Amino acid sequence: MRIATTGSPSCLRERAFADFPESIWQAIETAYSEPHRHYHGLGHLSAMFAEYDRIESSLRFPRAVRWAVWMHDFHYDVDMARYPTNETRSATMLVALWREHAPHLAALREPVDSEHDIAALDLAAELILCTKGHDIRTSVLLAHPQALDDAQHFLDIDLSILAAPVDICDRYDEDIRKEFAAVPEPLFATERARALRHFLARERIFYSPAFAQCEAAARDNLRRLIDKWERVAAQSTSR
Repeated sequence: MRIATTGSPSCLRERAFADFPESIWQAIETAYSEPHRHYHGLGHLSAMFAEYDRIESSLRFPRAVRWAVWMHDFHYDVDMARYPTNETRSATMLVALWREHAPHLAALREPVDSEHDIAALDLAAELILCTKGHDIRTSVLLAHPQALDDAQHFLDIDLSILAAPVDICDRYDEDIRKEFAAVPEPLFATERARALRHFLARERIFYSPAFAQCEAAARDNLRRLIDKWERVAAQSTSR
């Protein structure tokens, strides 16, 4: 499976204009161009949209998934005190930007069955919240099981970098370290290994059949990176 990792900002800009007004794109471009974003920048969005294009025909709510891709890392604060709030703040900003700059889009609703619908904006915000821990067991999704498949695809798109070829995955890992350059090495190594073990311990890393072929490569990459950071942590504590 080919894992895309780069893309042209101009291509992203053209794609953005098909989804929302230029004012929203300008806010997104500014946010994802922050100097500390070595991985979670515009290239990450390009890579995610390459995977989105591959599986779009499988989605029931593609508009909500696209909006979630655009905004899921809008806030990416690497300060350890604020880091846990990134997803909540990103989801909140999604709603705020759409209501201010695209109220006609904010009002759109998606049918979930013959009697019920859901606001596309609310679903997109919920998908963003799911990226905290990559857990789909939320009250909104449980109340709208028709959206579960899309949530699974969205989260798999976000994690697809774990199945990239070794050199690309290693560069991703190095870029994450650069983003947290202010965090002391022993603490970063311990927390990075813990986060990676969380995904390796799951019964399945990828939820959807569209990404089942990525499972083995992702597990190999995770084991290698966990071993790397556990060795770094051990070396740091033995000094």
